[in-house]
Amino acid sequence: MKPWHDEGFLRQKYEVEGLSITQIAREWGVGDETIRKALLKFGIPRRPRGNPKGCLRQPDLSLSPVLSYLLGVLLGDGSVVCSNGQWQIVLAAKDEPFIDSFAGALQRIGLVAHKHRYGRLWRCSSGSKVLGEWYRSLTLEDVERMVAVHPWDFLRGFFESEGTFCIGINGDVRVGFTNARSGLLQMVQRFLEAVGYDSKVYGPYRPTKELPSHRKMAYRLWLVGPSEKKVEFVKRLNPCIKNVPRDYQKREAA
Repeated sequence: MKPWHDEGFLRQKYEVEGLSITQIAREWGVGDETIRKALLKFGIPRRPRGNPKGCLRQPDLSLSPVLSYLLGVLLGDGSVVCSNGQWQIVLAAKDEPFIDSFAGALQRIGLVAHKHRYGRLWRCSSGSKVLGEWYRSLTLEDVERMVAVHPWDFLRGFFESEGTFCIGINGDVRVGFTNARSGLLQMVQRFLEAVGYDSKVYGPYRPTKELPSHRKMAYRLWLVGPSEKKVEFVKRLNPCIKNVPRDYQKREAA
């Protein structure tokens, strides 16, 4: 039986999980009209356009470790988009553990998170007008004030998005962050100093193989000090990815 011919399965996807018609169609590799006809066949009422399940859901936006983590991800690889009045909180990444961590954080603040395979990437999305409008209203000063209570959680989310942990060609351990906003990296630098680590911000740099080509310029923040302390930082951070250094010495040898 094709999945859209199963009323229970279709209701689970559309009514319980809150997926849109387009999301269900893409997941099953069919056109939107196929799903619309299936909804009509089973008498499943359509949601009004611009008001998908979850867009008015009240997330918990009180200061917490999980909210600090989410802000770290959103200021890195995550994004908040609004199209035709529909707000989406989105993260696309090649590492499934990162997607699972982000989805779990969204769920812990009360949102419905949807995980999909999107070509070579994994994608997590959640509809929330409340979170979307709130996030868009924040300044960096607002974020700094909020996450100062839970700096490690913020740093973990930002590191999973924008971090680097590697062994350089000279054998030294390198730990850092790359981002197009110098003000954001300076804020990260202040958090690092608050938790006991020195760092420097360099740049801007033009795009290279290591800096995404869609950015005209980017800045880098590197931790400074002995390699042992940099490794200690990553262990204390305990990110779900980038927790083992990439060895550029071996790559050069290959």
